[in-house]
Amino acid sequence: MRASPHRDELLGFLSTRRDEADAERALPVDPRRAEQPATLVLVDAAADVPRSLSAHAALRVLPLSLRLHGRRLRDARASSERLRRLDGARLRQARVELPDAVELAWRLHPNLALNADVLIALGDLLGDASAALQQMLAEHDAEIRELRASRGLPGRLALHRIDCGGAFAVPALHARVLVHELERGRRSADVVALAAKLPHATRQWLLPRTPGQLGDTLQACAQPRLQAWREACSGLTLLNGHPLLYGDADGLRCIARVRGWTRAVDALCAQLRDALHERAKLQISYDGSIAELAAHPAVDALRAHAARLGVTLNVTHMSVAARVRAGAGTLAVALLDQDG
Repeated sequence: MRASPHRDELLGFLSTRRDEADAERALPVDPRRAEQPATLVLVDAAADVPRSLSAHAALRVLPLSLRLHGRRLRDARASSERLRRLDGARLRQARVELPDAVELAWRLHPNLALNADVLIALGDLLGDASAALQQMLAEHDAEIRELRASRGLPGRLALHRIDCGGAFAVPALHARVLVHELERGRRSADVVALAAKLPHATRQWLLPRTPGQLGDTLQACAQPRLQAWREACSGLTLLNGHPLLYGDADGLRCIARVRGWTRAVDALCAQLRDALHERAKLQISYDGSIAELAAHPAVDALRAHAARLGVTLNVTHMSVAARVRAGAGTLAVALLDQDG
């Protein structure tokens, strides 16, 4: 397998443009909201959410920005076209930046507050954009209440910030589960309770092809729980092998070092094969060619094994933010053992 740069739509990053077509718009009030509060799930643009899920009416993507050579890439359409032409090598030189309350306000306020009664914001292990969302809503609380009252909506807008315990594939998998539950008509309070339970039932694996880039990202994060991953990605050469990083409810750790990328993918697939059980949910995201990944013998065998067990398997490209944070060619995996 070879890692290859992708020029897919830069989900989330370009949503910071001041373009009316990208902004949140107020929807007509559904009379059924009196019995069933309208609920939205929010992830930030670092989640590996496929385009089909990002377009779902129950999901919103909080915008992030890229800083490249001292310049923040956002706002202008010219930046949009320039970003689409960036190759993988230049993209690695960028840095992901979280939004502030002002950035979120012009795009998401006030219409986001009119389109939902309950917001479930899934925090990312490497940076929580929902903190800015919480600040923005607090700063505009009086205005939001007045606007909601003018449309016959309850004054209170409930925000639930959930630490999903992971990054990359993890928030994307949790978002998929929560959106599915909302589609089924599950009560808002039950979906919030489920969101809080999912981190305890989720395992994650991360296989960086270029550990140095991920190490730089981890060094910039102050969270103590990332220490084991930081140490595993620090000062490595090709002779050290690729660190196979793992995390569950008990914490994060490095479980192996494997020389050679093909062998490292084989080792990851062996771990996943042993971890799978009937009706589990598995998400794999990759910074590279999905077709080449699927053609890898160990990955192909894993897919067949998952099918036999009735495991829901989704394979997606990494988001742009994930690609910048994790480094070229990284594989990220999230496994949900149960969904409540």
